[in-house]
Amino acid sequence: MKKMLELFAQSPSLTLTSSHSAVSAGEAVQFRCVSPSPTCISADFRLYRNGQSIKSQTAESSTTFVLTVDSSHQGQYSCDYSFQGSSSITSSRSSSTDLTVVTLPAPSISLSPTKEVTWGEKVNITCSVQTQFTGGSFTLIKNSGSFRETKSGTSITFSLSKVDFVHEGSYYCQYQIRVSSRDFSSPHSSSVQFSVVVTLPTPRISLSPIKEVIWGEKVDITCSVQTQFTSGSFTLIQNSGSFRATKSGTSVTFSLSKVDFVHEGSYCCQYQTRVSSRDFSSPQSSSVHFSVVVTLPTPRISLSPIKEVTWGEKVNVTCSVETQFTGGSFTLIQNSGSFRETKSGTSVTFSLPKVDFVHEGSYYCQYQTRVSSRDFSSPQSGSVRFSVVVTLPTPRISLSPIKEVTWGEKVDITCSVETQFTGGSFTLIQNSGSFRETKSGTSVTFSLPKVDFVHEGSYYCQYQTRVSSRDFSSPQSGSVRFSVVVNLPQPNISFSAPDGRSHWWLQGSEATRGYSFSIICSTKPQYPGGSFHLEFSGSRITRTQSAVNHSTTFFYPEADFVHQGNFSCVYEVTVSSRTFSSPTTELLVVSVKVSPVPFIASGVTAGLLLMLVPIIIFLKKRSKNQKDHQLAVKMDHRLRARNRYEFAGGNNELDDEDYENAETVFHQKEDSDDSDEDYVNVDIDVKTKAVASYGGAKTTCGITNRGNETDDDDDDDDYDDYENTEVTVQKMDQRSDHREDSDVSDEDYINIDEEAEKLAVDNDYEDEQIYANTD
Repeated sequence: MKKMLELFAQSPSLTLTSSHSAVSAGEAVQFRCVSPSPTCISADFRLYRNGQSIKSQTAESSTTFVLTVDSSHQGQYSCDYSFQGSSSITSSRSSSTDLTVVTLPAPSISLSPTKEVTWGEKVNITCSVQTQFTGGSFTLIKNSGSFRETKSGTSITFSLSKVDFVHEGSYYCQYQIRVSSRDFSSPHSSSVQFSVVVTLPTPRISLSPIKEVIWGEKVDITCSVQTQFTSGSFTLIQNSGSFRATKSGTSVTFSLSKVDFVHEGSYCCQYQTRVSSRDFSSPQSSSVHFSVVVTLPTPRISLSPIKEVTWGEKVNVTCSVETQFTGGSFTLIQNSGSFRETKSGTSVTFSLPKVDFVHEGSYYCQYQTRVSSRDFSSPQSGSVRFSVVVTLPTPRISLSPIKEVTWGEKVDITCSVETQFTGGSFTLIQNSGSFRETKSGTSVTFSLPKVDFVHEGSYYCQYQTRVSSRDFSSPQSGSVRFSVVVNLPQPNISFSAPDGRSHWWLQGSEATRGYSFSIICSTKPQYPGGSFHLEFSGSRITRTQSAVNHSTTFFYPEADFVHQGNFSCVYEVTVSSRTFSSPTTELLVVSVKVSPVPFIASGVTAGLLLMLVPIIIFLKKRSKNQKDHQLAVKMDHRLRARNRYEFAGGNNELDDEDYENAETVFHQKEDSDDSDEDYVNVDIDVKTKAVASYGGAKTTCGITNRGNETDDDDDDDDYDDYENTEVTVQKMDQRSDHREDSDVSDEDYINIDEEAEKLAVDNDYEDEQIYANTD
C-alpha cells in the first residue's frame, strides 16, 4: 500500500495550452496539470509562479488553470498535487513552463519645425518609445493621405527633405515587435500637424523726390523684396486714384516722367509669385505720399513800434518775400480778430493810422500766387504782436477801526488812486468770502454798518475804468484785515426773598428755612436773547434759564440747608451762529437760618381793616357829590385791577381766586367844595389773609399811600414819596345787608370786586356827562 501511494505521489506534468508562450495583456491562457497515473481519488492541484502558489483546484487526475494575464503574470509556472491517505502526501513539482506578457506603451511623437513649414523646407518627425522589447520598428502614418514609412529602432526620425503641399496634414506613429514568433503593436501615438505655406516678405518702397514734387518734375517709386521665389512681379497702386502699373522682378522702379496734380497722393506696391500651381501675394508695402506744389518761401514780417502801442497811435506792419513767382500778393491777417487786408507785390507795408483796442493782437502775413491755373500760398510768416494799453497805478487802501472790530459796529474801508482816468470805480473784494461791492470815484469809502462774522477777513480793492469801450483794471491793492469779536461783560448776581424774610449781611445773604428766595442774574444790554447758567458750589447740577430783558430770576420755592453755599452765574449768548460766554460773576454766599414762628397780631390786621372802611365810605360819598358838580368838574379815570385773594377760615373756606385791582385816578378842578386840592389820586393796596380773631379767618391788609414827593432821611423804608396816590383795594366777596346804617362787625365782609365795578360804572357815567357839557 505504501508503494502504491508513493507511485501516486510522482511529479505531475504542466503544459501551456495556448498557441504562444508570449501573450498580450488581457489575453486568457490555460495551464494543464496532469498526474502521471490516473487516480480515482480527489487531489488538490496547485499552480505556482516563480515558486509562489497563485491558484489551487481539486480534481481526480488532472486540472486546467485559466488566467487573464497582465504584466504581473510574466514568469515561470509549475504545479504539484496532494491527497489525504493515512497521512497527507504531496507530489514533487512539475517542470517549469515560461510565460511572456508583452506590454507596449504609446509612443511619443514630435515635429520640427512646428505648425507651419515653408514650401521646399525639411520637416523632421521623431517617434520614440520606452520598452524592454527593443528589437522592433516604427511606422509613420499620415492620417488623411497615402504616406506610410517604417524604420527600425525605439527612437527614430522620419525626414521629409523638401515638403510640398501634398505633405501637409497630420501624422502619427506606431511601434511593432516580434516576441516568440508573435507580432505585437503599440497603441497609436498622438498626432502632429503642419501646413505648407509660401511666405513672402513685405516689400520695401521708396520715393524720389520725397513728399513734395514741383509740378512737371520726374518722380521715381522703387519697389523691392528679398525672397527665394524670384519669378514674380510688382504692382504699383495709387491708393486714392486710378493709377496701377506692373513690372516683373524682385526690384523694380516705376517712373512718372512729368508729374501733374492728378499724380499727387499716396502709393503702395505688392509682390506676386506662383509656386506649385498656386498663386501667392506678399503683404502690401507701406505707403509713400507726395504732393505737386509750387514752393514759396516763408515771408518776413516786421512791426513799428513794437509790443505796446498807446491808443490812437500809428502802427506799420511790413511783409516781404524772395521768390521767382513775382506776380503774387500779400495778405495781412489778424490771428484773433477780423482784420484782413491784401496788397500786391513781393514787399508791402500795411498801415494802421489810429490804433484802437480792436487792432491789438498778433498778426501774420502770407504770399499767394497762381501757377498753371492753380493757386499756391506761402507758409505763414512769423507773428508780430502789439497791445493797446491804458496803465493804471496800484490803489491805496486803509481800514478804520483797525485789526479788531466789535460785532455790530461799523467798519470803513477807504480806497483811493491817482490817475488821469477819473471816470472809473473801485471794487472792494473779500479775499476768502463772498463780499464784493463797487463804488464810483477815485477815492471812495466802503462802509460795513453792522459787521458780522461773515465780514471778518482780509480785503483788497481794485480800480476799474473804461476807455474807448474797453475795461482796464489796476493792480490789486495791498490787503487790510480785521477780525470780529464779541466781548461780554461780567454779569451781576443778587439775592432776593420776595416775602421779606431775607437778611443782608456784609458777608452774604441769609434766607429763612421753609421760605422762598430768588437769585437774580443780569447783564448789561448788548445782544438780544441769551441764557444764564446758575452754578452752585454744593451741586454738580447747573440751572439754565433764558434771559428776559437781559436778566433772569432763579426761584427757589422753599429754602433748605442744602441751598447753603456759593452761587455764581454765567451769561451765554449766540451771535450769528456762534456761542459766547461771559466771565463768571463774583460768588454770592447764601446761608439758611431757622425761622421763629411769626405770629402777626390779629388786632393790627383788624385795625387796618377798620381804617379801610371810612376810606371806602368817603370815596362813595365823594362820587355822589360829583354828580351835583357836573359843570365844574372834569374827571378822567382809569380802572386797572389785579389782585390775588387767599381765604382760609372756619365755616367760610374759599379757594384762592385772582381778582383784578382797581386803580382810580381822579382829577378835580379848583372850585370843588369837597377838597382843597385840584386832583386826588388814591391807590390802596389791600392783601387779605385769614386771621383767627375773625371767626377763624386771618386777614392781612397792606396800605400804601403815595402823595407828593418828600425827602425823609430818618426813615429809609417809608414808601410815601410818590406824586400820585394809588389805591388798590382787596375785600371779601360777601357784603353786609345793613352796610350803611351799622358799624362793621367781625362777620361782615365787603366785596371789593362789586364795589370797584359799581364805582367804575358811576365814574364812566360821570365822565360822559362832563365831556358832554364841556364839549
